[in-house]
This record gives sequence, C-alpha cells and structure tokens, in this order.
Amino acid sequence: MDFPRLSRSAAELESALAGWLGARHAELMRGIGVRLDVLGVALALVGTRVSRVDDPQAARQRLADPGAAVAQIATPVGLVRIVGGGRLVRGLTQLVLGGPDELPLARPPTPAEQAVWALALAAALEALGAAGEVEPTDLTGREVAPTNGDVLIELEVLGNVRGVVVVVAPAALVMARPRRGLATVPTGPGAAWLDEVLELPVLVARCVLAADEVAALRPRDVLVPSWAAGPGRGRLAVGRGGVDVEMTAGEAPLRVASRYQRLAMDEQLVDDLAVDVTVVAGTVRASARRLLELSPGQVLPLGRRTGDRVELRAGGKVIGDGELIDVDGELAVRVVRLAP
Repeated sequence: MDFPRLSRSAAELESALAGWLGARHAELMRGIGVRLDVLGVALALVGTRVSRVDDPQAARQRLADPGAAVAQIATPVGLVRIVGGGRLVRGLTQLVLGGPDELPLARPPTPAEQAVWALALAAALEALGAAGEVEPTDLTGREVAPTNGDVLIELEVLGNVRGVVVVVAPAALVMARPRRGLATVPTGPGAAWLDEVLELPVLVARCVLAADEVAALRPRDVLVPSWAAGPGRGRLAVGRGGVDVEMTAGEAPLRVASRYQRLAMDEQLVDDLAVDVTVVAGTVRASARRLLELSPGQVLPLGRRTGDRVELRAGGKVIGDGELIDVDGELAVRVVRLAP
C-alpha cells in the first residue's frame, strides 16, 4: 500500500494542531479549506505547511514581504504573530474601506491597513470559535524574527481577495494543546488506571464465519469480508466501538479520522457457533488516558506493521496471516499461513 510519509516532528505538530482546531483541523490542513465571512468579505483558508524553525535566517526570508502587515496575540508563553502578505492586506483594506485601485508597488503597510488586518483577524478568530485579543503592530514582515523551535503555520487565502498568511507561534503554546478528546479524563488518586498501557488492534476488515468454517481454513483460501475500512483506512478497535483512522507511513503512521463510534451488536454473532474473524493491519500501544484524549487529526504510532501482510484473528485469537487482494473490484483476504 502506498502511504504518505510523516516524520516524528511533523506527526507531533499535526496532533497538537488537531487538539487546538478540533473538527476544523481536517478542513484547514487537508486541502478542503475553512470558509469564513470576515468583515463582509467571503474567504477560504487553506493550510499549506506546518513546520518548526530550525534555520531562523531561512524562516525570516519567508516573511520578507515589505508590504506585509503584522498583528499579534499575547499569551502566557510569548507572542503569536500573524503576518498577512501585502497583496492580501491591501485587497482586504480596499474592499472594507473603499478607495482607488493602486499599482502593485512595494511599500510598507499604512496605519489603516494595519488596523484592518487586526480587525479581520479578530473576526476570523471569533468565526472559528477561538479566543485571543488581537493587537495591531507597526512591524513589517521583515521585522518579525522567528527563533529556533518556533512553529510556522503557513496558510493560503482564497476568495474575493487572495494572498498568504504566516502564523509564528511559540512551540510551548502549540504543544500545550487543549484537550478535545473522546471523553472527560478523570483526575485524582483513583485515576491511576488511566496510565495503564493497552494494546489495541487496527482492523481493516472483518467477517463472520461458522466455527467449523474457521476450523476448515487452509492456506490460499480467500475470505470476502462483510465490512472493510477502505483503501488506506482502518478502525482502531476500542471496546464495543472504535475510532476511524487513516494510515500513513513513517514513524507515526496513523492519523485519527473520527471521534469514537459505538457499534451495534452484529446479529450474526448471537449464534454461539458464529465466530468474528477480523483482519488486523497492526496494533497501537497507548495508555487509556491517551485514548480518551484522542481527537480527529491527531497522529498515533502503529507499533507493529506487517507491510502487505495482515493478521487474521478469530474470536480475538491470532489464527494466521493473510494478504489483501482485489476480487472483481472488492477487497478480499487470501490466507497465507495458519498458526500451528
């Protein structure tokens, strides 16, 4: 299977941003776009890149637009600076305040443009349900000085005006994300069980067989599942339900794609002779606390990967290995090896 690749650093940043943005994370960072009405102007925000600063000089070059306007938000761990490209800020100001068209010559932003930029950001934060008091500054993009470890969030603005936005934020703020997980996490002395590490399977397909059919399985037999997660997807099985995941490659290859969904009992399993056969792509080791804090967009390590091989389990017990195949356009599983 062909998976997009993520480094550990990129996976940590994606998980942190997902904690801040919740359901908006997928829209913003996966090319869908978040649509906003800002000061009467219809816009769409699309995330293009998230990175940590490891070369401050190179980061400054990305902010070197002489016409860029800068607004800031004060936080307990430092300033968040939001840099709007000159083309975007001028176009937005003209739509909001009016005025004659202007030749696209390089110049610093005017006080009016700086004020409109701060007002637009405040309106955007309110529309996104985020908190923060935005202040205009007289800085230009060239005067913003990212330092090692800062996080750069680069956005493209589409709509009635177009341009780029770069958010420069302290890493301590981004990584100290708010919790938007599956449930409220208990605290206190009685919550020590939350730190117990669990190993949970990532399912890609399942079917229900009679007990004698399971006993009769042989290598090269083909199973046609009654449920399949789809290409590049899986389900992290948690209790009587699960969390949909997207599979990537690298050191942290699972991206959470849904909140917890409790599944109805399969009527086929009412019969004592029926066996639930699951196809497992790998397992995730995580504490109960970590599982309760999951939210869409966060990234998890897949502790055991079998590549193109998958594990076959019957009633939760490993019975062998298989491989995913295509049968007339439908996913199927060929038995490769059976456990002795």
